[in-house]
Amino acid sequence: MLESYVTKKRDKRAALTFLKKALKRHGKAETYMTDGLKSCPSAMRKLGIEYRRETGRWLNNRVENSNFPLR
Repeated sequence: MLESYVTKKRDKRAALTFLKKALKRHGKAETYMTDGLKSCPSAMRKLGIEYRRETGRWLNNRVENSNFPLR
């Protein structure tokens, strides 16, 4: 599970570079949870993995809440 990745721009080229690097290092995943930004699906379409993308209002809560300490 990758939590965040910082780039100067959030365009198709940056998303494609990140996805290629992540897929090379970690392999393909069953699903990819992303935000609603339009650069992600266009990069995923180019790689042929757009059908594995999930977006939604509460789908990425697991990722966002993973950094909270347990009480």
